[in-house]
Amino acid sequence: MGEIEHLQLVLVCSDEQLLIWNELMESEHPLGAGPLVGRQLRYLIGSQYGWLGGIGYGASALQLADRDAWIGWDEQQRTG
Repeated sequence: MGEIEHLQLVLVCSDEQLLIWNELMESEHPLGAGPLVGRQLRYLIGSQYGWLGGIGYGASALQLADRDAWIGWDEQQRTG
């Protein structure tokens, strides 16, 4: 990776970028482009050679009563 110059992490903001991200996931990821749940961020990894891959983050559930009770969160702490 040290030989690849001009690496860039590009936040997916447009429909065109989302199409590229989905195509990369479908063709390269073992699980495909399965849906991300909840709030999401997707990035494309670019270089002088073109798109090298993508990264996606899906937020965990915002509200899980059992988890929140176990942690001891009230509404204000959870959303804070």
